[in-house]
Amino acid sequence: MSVGFSDLNLRPANKADVRSLCLAALEAGFKTVAVNTEVDANVFAKKGKKGETDGSKIIPEPLDLDILKKELDGRLQILQRLTVQIADSLQAHKLFQSNAVMKYDILAVQPLNPQAFQHACASMDVDIVSFDATDCAPLKAARKVVRQARERGVYFEAQYWPLVSSSATRRNTIAIMHSLHAVGRGRALVVLTSGAAAPNHLRSPYDVANLALLLGLSEESAKNCMRHATRNVLLNAQARRMGKGMVFGQVTRPVNDKIVEENGIPPTKRRKKDSSASQQVSAAG
Repeated sequence: MSVGFSDLNLRPANKADVRSLCLAALEAGFKTVAVNTEVDANVFAKKGKKGETDGSKIIPEPLDLDILKKELDGRLQILQRLTVQIADSLQAHKLFQSNAVMKYDILAVQPLNPQAFQHACASMDVDIVSFDATDCAPLKAARKVVRQARERGVYFEAQYWPLVSSSATRRNTIAIMHSLHAVGRGRALVVLTSGAAAPNHLRSPYDVANLALLLGLSEESAKNCMRHATRNVLLNAQARRMGKGMVFGQVTRPVNDKIVEENGIPPTKRRKKDSSASQQVSAAG
C-alpha cells in the first residue's frame, strides 16, 4: 500500500466544504486525506425511546462522498475518519454498540481526562488517540500507558494547525507532544495531521516538516509521520475492520526451473533436453 504524503484529519464544517478542502490538500502535495466526522461526548447522554441511552444510534453515518471520489480518482485518495470524545470506559463500551463505527476507514478517540486516556491506550480497539488542544489541559501520560499503546499499534495524533491558530493551543500542543516524547523515550508512535477546517489552514508537507520542529520532531521524522506512519495507521485500520484472515500462496513456476536457471541453463532448454532424452529411451524400448 503506497499512500504518499497523507493528511488524516480534515475537519470541514459541513459537507459543502469537503471539496474545497480536498482540492487544497491535493494542491499542497498530499496524496491521501481523511475527512473527519467528530462526535461530542454529550451524545452518550441522549435517551432512547425507553428512557435508556441508545448506544446503537449515537454515531452518524459517514458522508456520501462517492461523486467527489470519482472526480479525484487517481489523483487523491479520500478516506473517512471518525473521532469520538470519551470521558470514561462506559462511553467507550457504548461506542462499539453502533454499527456505523465499522463503516469508517479510521477510528480515533479523544480522551477528556487521564482515566479515559489510559483506557484508550490499554484497551480500546482504535487506530488513533487524539488530543483537543483548544479546551483541555495537557494529559499526563504514564510510561506504562504509552508503552501499551505502542505495543498495540495505537498512534498518537499531533496536529499542526493548533500551533499557528492561537498561543493557548500552541502551548497545549507543544506540552502534550513533549510529554509523550519524554515518557515514551522517543519511541511513541506519532502521526502528524493538520486538523484543518478551511483550505487556508493547510500547509505543504515540507512546510509542515519545518513547523514540526516545535513538537520535538526532526525534519525527517516529521516526513515519516506524514508518510510511513500514516501508511501503518491505514494498514492497522484495515486489519481492525476486516478481522483475522488467512493468506494463501501458490508457486507459479516449478522450483526445479529456478534452480536450473540459477546454474546458468535456461529452463526451456532443460525441458527440451529432458524431452529428447525421454523420446530416445522410448525408441530404444
